[in-house]
Amino acid sequence: MIRGEQHLQSIRRGLEQFQVLALLGLRQVGKTTLARQFAAEWRGPHHHFDLEDPDDLARLSDPSFALRPLTGLVVLDHLYLLCHAPEQTTPWPLAQGITALPLQTLASVVP
Repeated sequence: MIRGEQHLQSIRRGLEQFQVLALLGLRQVGKTTLARQFAAEWRGPHHHFDLEDPDDLARLSDPSFALRPLTGLVVLDHLYLLCHAPEQTTPWPLAQGITALPLQTLASVVP
């Protein structure tokens, strides 16, 4: 089993136990690539929000509104940017929006 496959297997096991899963690590180590690989093999609907994209960042200004209708896998890439947006002083509104949803969520988070 190659290292990438080991990480994908860890994600699979994590999502069997938890609705929310965060990929943590230093910049440029492959978190986004891993999240995209996992989403590509996902059977069923999947949604990807890249918070480096201003349109995706704007869509999540009201996380409950944006996320509630979604089903399947939701990838929130570069989630730390939401915490550092000028109008955002705390990550809690997004976290509350996620935990209230019956979703399997893969969040790619970097420090």
